[in-house]
Amino acid sequence: MSQYKLSKRAAVCAISETPFQNGDELVSAIYPDEGEGFVRRDMLATHYAAQPAAFSHWRTVHAVAPKPDRRLDYALALDFFQRLVAEADPARENLTFTLALLLVRKRRLKLGASRTLPEGDLLEVILRGEEQDETLQVRAPRMTPEQADAVQAELAALFGFAEPPAAEEATAEVAPDGLSEEEAADSEPAAL
Repeated sequence: MSQYKLSKRAAVCAISETPFQNGDELVSAIYPDEGEGFVRRDMLATHYAAQPAAFSHWRTVHAVAPKPDRRLDYALALDFFQRLVAEADPARENLTFTLALLLVRKRRLKLGASRTLPEGDLLEVILRGEEQDETLQVRAPRMTPEQADAVQAELAALFGFAEPPAAEEATAEVAPDGLSEEEAADSEPAAL
């Protein structure tokens, strides 16, 4: 069985050389090519009907997803975290703990010891200071997945960074060959 590398979608129509716009209906077609085996051509759906029959094809809608801004103002987050720790509100334990883990992950806090106490787990984090480090204690609550999702959404809203993208619904139609455009583009060497 031969291996062929299929290219990713082009940015312009192979027929009219018009750049693809958000929402354009596209057809990606695979044609036999004497020199290289097969060649991929991406075009506006309106141009596909006038083309010779393809070996394989699939339809999709061109969508440009905005890249989420995931920057976090660490000075603001550290200040907010210190205030949460000082306040020690039991209703905000999930938020305090999750923010502590985020700041440890981003190396703004250093993870210290953890202890198991009768009233629950306790996590120590170290805030590096210019002159002296400060050790802070954070209760480690047990959260359900729903509570964890709610805390992540709250942090995203508080600090203005985008939430992780939700699973996108596939908009591509599948041609008789069984591969959607995304599958064909993601499979570097595709066996035909």
